[in-house]
Amino acid sequence: MFRCWLPWLVIVGATVVVGGETFYYYPQLLDPAASHFNAQGQPDSWMPKEKFVGVMAGSWVVVLMFLAVPPLFMSRVPTTLINLPHKEYWLAPERVATTRQMLAQRITWCGAATMLLLAYSWHGTLQANLPPNPPLDIWTPLTVYLVFVGLWCAELIGRFARPSKSSEPPT
Repeated sequence: MFRCWLPWLVIVGATVVVGGETFYYYPQLLDPAASHFNAQGQPDSWMPKEKFVGVMAGSWVVVLMFLAVPPLFMSRVPTTLINLPHKEYWLAPERVATTRQMLAQRITWCGAATMLLLAYSWHGTLQANLPPNPPLDIWTPLTVYLVFVGLWCAELIGRFARPSKSSEPPT
């Protein structure tokens, strides 16, 4: 049912890069490590580097589970838990499989974009904890991510806005 491999490649690639970067930079990290940054990218909270890496890794796993795993089970989610405009039309027996596939693909793309944002944040946080401690720049990637999410929402709403008599959900 699920054929879209590119967002999965992004998710797996981001995970491998983050893991490799953490393994490579861990011995060089400052102790304590800067764990929180203000709006200007300057650190304002620290923790032991072991705890810092543990919290970051745990956060990665939690976000991965919430964003990447659900699309895998989209075919098994009860229709009562799927909230769509014109739900009766889109989840009718003749369209439900295609609709679920399209939703799974769109959710996976959103998960891939979120994992890229987290990977960039992780990279910046690691760099900020290495000499010479550059400030963390999160505003540019956050802006790109928010534009993506806005377009993603608009596209998803547009797909389900009004069913026509002969329309099938595009894949």
